[in-house]
Amino acid sequence: MITCKGLYIFFAAAALLVCSLAPAEELEFTLTPSSIEPGQRAELSLYLAISTLGIADLVDAEVLPAINDDLLGNAKHLQILDRDFQSRDGKLIWKYDLTSYQLGTLTIPPIAITYGPHSFSTRSVPLQVKSSRVPEDNELRPEFGPFPPPVRWGRGALYFLALGILYVLGLWAQRTLRARTGPHTAPRVAAPPEEPVDQWLRRRLREIREAAALPEQCDPLVDELTLVLRQYLSRRGHAPVLGWTTRELQEHLVDGPAALTVIQVFKKCDVYKFQPKRKQDVGLLLLGCLDESERALCGS
Repeated sequence: MITCKGLYIFFAAAALLVCSLAPAEELEFTLTPSSIEPGQRAELSLYLAISTLGIADLVDAEVLPAINDDLLGNAKHLQILDRDFQSRDGKLIWKYDLTSYQLGTLTIPPIAITYGPHSFSTRSVPLQVKSSRVPEDNELRPEFGPFPPPVRWGRGALYFLALGILYVLGLWAQRTLRARTGPHTAPRVAAPPEEPVDQWLRRRLREIREAAALPEQCDPLVDELTLVLRQYLSRRGHAPVLGWTTRELQEHLVDGPAALTVIQVFKKCDVYKFQPKRKQDVGLLLLGCLDESERALCGS
């Protein structure tokens, strides 16, 4: 019983045979190379001038020419590795990369191309597949390159296993030693007693007075003095004095001679910091503010 596929192949072969008998000078085809070794590539190229289709350019064509390569695709002794189609230099070009592993002289079947009333076909082309080796030659050739030595996974796994066992034993020994000797605690060092706030203020004011002996150091000492007074008020009243302005200090401090004196010190320092400094002697200003602060806060 003849199947539909068998009938199709029969009629296709007959049509290609008829086309191959007709003159087809317009269709050129080449096979490069014509002799290969098993697995190597051979390129079958078909060249058809666009002018033979009755058109000036491929853009003018309503459809592309139809190519019938079923016989090539169904050839069991050939493998198509790649197909390519392009238009270049007024020609239509079809390319096939072929290979085979069957030794001997093989036949590449014809390929037909049709476009409207135009029909073209290649002829059967022989392809020789031969090996440069004799059948009993099994030697590896240099082009394969040297094979790397086999990886000894078994020995590596043993190394990793031994390291893991040693690590676990080390942890077990460390925990056992801690359990026997008790937890190791560092000896506690007694923190130095906190300096009383009044004593701290006297010391800091004394340090500023000693530093004010050098005239070139007096300018930054104005900021140092106001910072010391803010720290003192913060520690004494537990208030966020460090972030307050002089006006906020005046609003929040309790009325009294000491508070008024401190506010006046802040105001004098602000006048010096935010007005031209050449109008005041910073050394005299600093010593005066130190005297007022000591009288108001230290009772001296």
